[in-house]
Amino acid sequence: MKGLIQLSFGRARFHSPRYWYLGKCRLYQSEHVQFPLNQLLFEGDPLPVWGAGPVTLLGDAAHPILPHTGQGAAQALEDAVALALVLSPSEDVEEALRRYEKVRIPRTQKFVKLGPRIARVTTTRNLLIQSIRTLAIRLVPTPVIAWASSEGRDPHRDLRQ
Repeated sequence: MKGLIQLSFGRARFHSPRYWYLGKCRLYQSEHVQFPLNQLLFEGDPLPVWGAGPVTLLGDAAHPILPHTGQGAAQALEDAVALALVLSPSEDVEEALRRYEKVRIPRTQKFVKLGPRIARVTTTRNLLIQSIRTLAIRLVPTPVIAWASSEGRDPHRDLRQ
């Protein structure tokens, strides 16, 4: 498992050139203090299993998504809808929970893995990368962004059958 803990005081600068390694974790500290702000962010590998027996996880407990993706609350809501869809018609709770996990784990793993990449691009201090990022955002048409983010399908389609 990989790990990253970020500690930031002041402006929302997440990647400072000054950091210390603590085992498998990296501690970041910003040098500009503007207002008290503590941010602890942990980057980990997606969990391959969310539950056992009549117990499962949802939301950040199942898939801690970095805030850079803008998907944390949305994925938790999708989890809640998915649980309602599998539990309402089912007599066997354990089977329903495994079905929920089978559908939700692959979808949420994408966002867990995407978070660090988005963080690197959105918090970069490299002027060239900032310029390329800004140009790309301006040039990509809104319908293309909407299509790419929705993937053109219902995330609960497999659970509605």
